[in-house]
Amino acid sequence: MFFSWRERGNWQPLLDATKGRRPSAAEVHRLLEAIYPGGVIAYHGCRPESVDSYYRDGVQSANVRRIDDEARKLFVSPAFPGLTQTAVNGAIAQLETRFDHLVNVIIDDRVLLQSAGHYLIYGSERIQSIAVRLPINARQALKQIGRPTIFEIGLPWDALTDRTMDGLISTLRSHLHIIRRHKVVPLLDFTVNVLHVPPAWIRTHEHPAEIVDMHEGMSIYRAPVPL
Repeated sequence: MFFSWRERGNWQPLLDATKGRRPSAAEVHRLLEAIYPGGVIAYHGCRPESVDSYYRDGVQSANVRRIDDEARKLFVSPAFPGLTQTAVNGAIAQLETRFDHLVNVIIDDRVLLQSAGHYLIYGSERIQSIAVRLPINARQALKQIGRPTIFEIGLPWDALTDRTMDGLISTLRSHLHIIRRHKVVPLLDFTVNVLHVPPAWIRTHEHPAEIVDMHEGMSIYRAPVPL
């Protein structure tokens, strides 16, 4: 069994075990591992052309050199007749080459739909950054590549660093009384960084139809239905 932040019913065993009191951090830690031995449900948002590689290789950390090569192939092409290799290299040169080599996953998928939809709508954040630094803003063209996808991941407890686990426990403790009294689970923007998500951790995926686009005045982006 996994802990799922957004599923109200999933909280009930934890609420029952802590009824009438504010548990310590150590007790919440112990209860999480006892009640939800599988770990915690997390989500990764992206815009792949196919999900096959994810189920074969898992979710890989970003490789800057590979992403930059993808950007060159994309933007130095007949689709962008006004762009040159020099222009694309110039845009790339404006970006940091240092990268943390981590995979970012989030505990509440509603955040991806309501406030961090750019990963779903436009794809790679680095390619987005390159697109807006070109002589012509090519970000809108990224909507034509791939399909908005959210992967649901079963994240084992030992994949979380001590600092991340402490942060999650603190957040849970501060929300227990809210959920107990109001019967709702507030939206939570809580990111977990892991080195790699192996394919065995991927439980399923979905293609959301409507996403808030922060780059377009918080309007609703509606994903095209594949033919």
